[in-house]
Amino acid sequence: NKSYSNKRNLKNFIRTSLLPKLNKDWALKERYKNLATRVTGGKVLIIGAGSKIDFYKSIFQQSSIVITSDIHLQYNPDIVFDVHQIPFKSEAFDLVLAAQVMEHTIRPWIAASELERVVKPNGLIQVEVPFAFPYHGAPYDFFRFTFTGMRSLFRYCRLEAFMASEGTFTAAAVTNAQALVEISRSKIFRYPMLVLGRFLFFWLKYLDFFKSGRKLNDMIWPKGMVFTFVKDGKERSDFDCLADYQSLK
Repeated sequence: NKSYSNKRNLKNFIRTSLLPKLNKDWALKERYKNLATRVTGGKVLIIGAGSKIDFYKSIFQQSSIVITSDIHLQYNPDIVFDVHQIPFKSEAFDLVLAAQVMEHTIRPWIAASELERVVKPNGLIQVEVPFAFPYHGAPYDFFRFTFTGMRSLFRYCRLEAFMASEGTFTAAAVTNAQALVEISRSKIFRYPMLVLGRFLFFWLKYLDFFKSGRKLNDMIWPKGMVFTFVKDGKERSDFDCLADYQSLK
């Protein structure tokens, strides 16, 4: 919905530019720069680039060939396609990045299989998803993934790294602020509640600095999670995938 991000609308400008944010992925740039150094000279596919096309290219294009994609043309990606049917040959990319995408796939097990297919042996797949976050992008919001739920989708990969990119306190900020908005369906009431919620709860996100993001307790109620997989081609059973749960302890 283009109107939602139109900052010439006063309410949108206040919401996006003036009000304090409830959440922030503090390690995002560093995380992507580390990925970029690992695929220097390789090929990178960005799934669901959205409005961050320039951001992705600024980080990855310095060292790699980068192709940005999305499900629509609104933000002018390099190519438009449905992630359930990626139009590239198998083993074409050194890195596939899908940030805030998998929750919008109606059949995520098929989407995950396609990500595995197009990445090279020993290539990287990075998946980033929300967990404690409101229904959004309606009606194209289908799933929330637990740690083990996401792990089970990538059977031909080993799990190299994971973390709660936005933790429990950020989840509390988002949840409580949304609860205020949902008291009423009246637009006259909802916007003031949105403003109030931002000021009441924005500070909670700073408490996530005191948590590592990589332990069991961090994965129970995070706002968002990051998974880095390496395609090794070894097929794993359900029990094999569930065994990675022990790495959280």
